[in-house]
Amino acid sequence: MTSLKDEYNYFQTNLPELFKKYPNKFIVIKRQKILGVYKSFDDAFDKTRIREELGTFIIQECVLNEKPKVFFSRFIMS
Repeated sequence: MTSLKDEYNYFQTNLPELFKKYPNKFIVIKRQKILGVYKSFDDAFDKTRIREELGTFIIQECVLNEKPKVFFSRFIMS
């Protein structure tokens, strides 16, 4: 089972490639795969929580050159 920390590490490792595909979007990551791409955190959370269990995915703002906020599905960390 992949931990939320593993999901974030996946994001950090692949950030340059992810940013090319999804600049300034909110991406949902589970099992080190992109489940969805959204324009806002609210859309990402609302649509993902319907089909995925809370605590099993992260929502990550895909930005470069600034400290991104990490949104875990059980709590928010900055």
